Amino acid sequence: MWRVVTILFLLPLAVSAQEGRAPNRVCEVVVEGNEHISDAAILAVVQTKPGQPFSKERVLADRDSILDMGWFQEVSVRAEPTPKGIRVVFSVVENRVVKSIEIEGNTVYKDEILLKVMETRPGQVFNTRLFWRDADRIRDLYARHGYVADVVDAYVDEQGVLHVVVLEFVVERIEIEGLRKTKPEVIRRVMRLKPGMVFNTGILGSDLARIEALGFFEEVEREVREGSEPGKAVVVIKVKEMKSGSVAGGLAYSSRYGLVGMLDFTELNFRGLAQRINLRAEFGENRDSWEFSYHIPWLDAKGTSVGLSIYDRLITQDFYYWGAPRYASTYYDERRRGFTLNFSRPLTDRFRLGITLRNEKVRRQNPHYVPEGI
Repeated sequence: MWRVVTILFLLPLAVSAQEGRAPNRVCEVVVEGNEHISDAAILAVVQTKPGQPFSKERVLADRDSILDMGWFQEVSVRAEPTPKGIRVVFSVVENRVVKSIEIEGNTVYKDEILLKVMETRPGQVFNTRLFWRDADRIRDLYARHGYVADVVDAYVDEQGVLHVVVLEFVVERIEIEGLRKTKPEVIRRVMRLKPGMVFNTGILGSDLARIEALGFFEEVEREVREGSEPGKAVVVIKVKEMKSGSVAGGLAYSSRYGLVGMLDFTELNFRGLAQRINLRAEFGENRDSWEFSYHIPWLDAKGTSVGLSIYDRLITQDFYYWGAPRYASTYYDERRRGFTLNFSRPLTDRFRLGITLRNEKVRRQNPHYVPEGI
């Protein structure tokens, strides 16, 4: 609410048609009380002219037009009968001259950045219309970069200081709706937008993308609600969980290994903490192989992740080579037993630094050589 208020004050129009002492025509239109704004600038918006029949409605409209110029705190009008006709006098009280500008409440942009988008300058009579445009430019500057802000107050004090009060919308709290299995901290920890921060649609959009990338939500939506007081926003994240686990199995037959069974179990959201577990196994009369992996995506406040994989894998290696009589094929089984342990930490949103430790024993077995034609 502006502290620079516009006061409409109208003195009675001292015109009596019944007196008949003066013609009911305007003989003169004058302005009084102005110090910095010229008579010509003010009278340029006035429609009442000398020689016209006096019209109360037109005079009132002229008073409003002068007020709409934005330079004045008060505008009043009076009509004075004279022997020559009616003398119309517009009395104005100018706004204070701006000597300096102070901006309050801004944290996203420095004062000099906001001052650059404003047309109001020191040395000018404060103009409310001009400042409304300045307020729109300030709001647009915030909006272009995803922020929400408003100019909620502006006033010129007795020393000529124009105080501009900016209200930046701040996240009061973040609420999460729709969770059944997942713990709220799984979502909160991947969000860059935190309570107490200035609300930003770009940051929130990136947060939604990171939540979707977790892989166990069908839907991710957001809603912004009013907070407990002006300038406070409540961010609501609405999610719909989907099944995070899967089990697959099957049977296969080959001439090398006979009948082989396969089992694959995956859980992307173990314990509701976005921890991943995978167990894969193959078993049969002549083949057995398995691997177990466990991944913790968030070990500490810095986003350190750790992954462990233990395995006993059987890998078949095939290759061909040319020789007498023409070429031959060879295959053998490679048994790999061991484990890997890896750690990583984010450097930026796109890059991570990691280290992997591996201990592995490799043994070849069951070599088989088949020359062509035999």
